[in-house]
Amino acid sequence: MEHDLQALVAFFVLPVFAFANAGISFSGLGAAQVFHPVPMGIALGRSLRRCGTLWHWFYHESVYQFSGFRGHRYQTDF
Repeated sequence: MEHDLQALVAFFVLPVFAFANAGISFSGLGAAQVFHPVPMGIALGRSLRRCGTLWHWFYHESVYQFSGFRGHRYQTDF
């Protein structure tokens, strides 16, 4: 049951509580303001940035793993 609620909590409940604790009011907020190009662009940009960061990490980790290069990241005695 907890696993099923994870997406709901991560994408709805947690942001609502974060905005409420920050003192941001949603009164008078309608669909026109939510779906305006500026908030939609911010949401899209943040989503793409998160995906880009994951792909960047995955690429570099796979290069390190498959090339056999361990470099200074894995050395503990300098």
